Amino acid sequence: MNFQKKIYRYLSFIVLIGFSGCYAPLEFKQITATKPPEKKASYFISHLDRYSVREWKYIVIHHSASESGCAAEFDKFHREKRHWENGLGYHFVIGNGNG
Repeated sequence: MNFQKKIYRYLSFIVLIGFSGCYAPLEFKQITATKPPEKKASYFISHLDRYSVREWKYIVIHHSASESGCAAEFDKFHREKRHWENGLGYHFVIGNGNG
């Protein structure tokens, strides 16, 4: 059977199925647009306007006393164990070369 006859049979079959009464119109439900709920600003973000920007007076270096670690691990610890909303409580993390 040549290619054109195969295409003809295939299309005929599709048309036959389409007109056989199996088709049911789709039902569309009315969708009403709503405003998303307002996200509560975190404590630190909501209080930023209370503080002014100034030059640094001090830099405090804190040692974690851990064999390894990185900012992501410290952030996870603060969020999951200490339940700090904003996670990592430092501006910078200086690695010890062990991850």
